[in-house]
Amino acid sequence: MASYGLHSYLGRARLALLFKEHSTLWVAVGRTTEWDDEDDPDEVENPLTVESLEEPIVYVKSSFVSLCKQVDDNGDVTVGGQDYEFVADEDAISEEAMYLYSLYELDGPGGMPTGTYRQIAIFSNVVPVAGHASDDWLLPEDVDDPGNLEYMANRTKIVFTSGEVRQERIIIEFN
Repeated sequence: MASYGLHSYLGRARLALLFKEHSTLWVAVGRTTEWDDEDDPDEVENPLTVESLEEPIVYVKSSFVSLCKQVDDNGDVTVGGQDYEFVADEDAISEEAMYLYSLYELDGPGGMPTGTYRQIAIFSNVVPVAGHASDDWLLPEDVDDPGNLEYMANRTKIVFTSGEVRQERIIIEFN
């Protein structure tokens, strides 16, 4: 008879560390088409079948990635109302750092394409087309392979303008 076990916090921290060490993260924003109810976006499709976001506008390489752990207050960063403290890679397992924080800067004045988006996705190991390997942001046509979809969220519309620098902060929990 088969039984299921529990994934330990130390095991989760180890997976988070391995992921961080072996991945380059990119955020993609997209979906310009309105939701049926703009105040209540559709739920993300089945996580077993979703492969990409709709109508990508731009892919942006992470400007900062850190392992972290939840704290009650005075964290290094707050995401979704929860405080997180950054943890050095060498302390990840002993500190049970099973969360990965990543920061992305969308820079309208820097020439990135802008527009209204309703989806955000994190991809690991994006493959740019030839000639764009060192770019920090990519147009959809400059992406040869979007890599692995790691995170996906539908949102109410976000208007990103050419005069704006917008930060997207994402926490991924390893469990």
